[in-house]
Amino acid sequence: MTFHVVTSFGPGGWDLYARRMVSTFLEHWKDGILTVYYHDCERPTDLPPDPRLRWYSLHDVVGFDAFREKAPRGGEPYNFRFDAWKFSAKVFALWDTSRRSLKMKDPGRLVWLDADTFTTKPVDTAWLKALCPD
Repeated sequence: MTFHVVTSFGPGGWDLYARRMVSTFLEHWKDGILTVYYHDCERPTDLPPDPRLRWYSLHDVVGFDAFREKAPRGGEPYNFRFDAWKFSAKVFALWDTSRRSLKMKDPGRLVWLDADTFTTKPVDTAWLKALCPD
């Protein structure tokens, strides 16, 4: 069973938190594939290539830019809970990864991991399988 771990980040996110997230994933997740979506910035190039990493621009995902052109930005006064524009990146990243994984021989399980989190010890595959049963 493949675990497709998905994350996304925007401008400034790579230097602030996402580099650490990706680096600790590569260190501690031995069985997963990390799909990283970025938007409104360039793809980072300061990590060595790894077959467990997949990189995609959200601007290449069907519907992302069109949605953001019309999405509400949190209202007046601003309330992040109503900021569909801000949180749409997560939804489009998950949707696109699920669409891609269904085309694979082993679609596996889809796991969201925020780009501002990091892994501190090895992730046990048996534990993950228990959390995500057939």
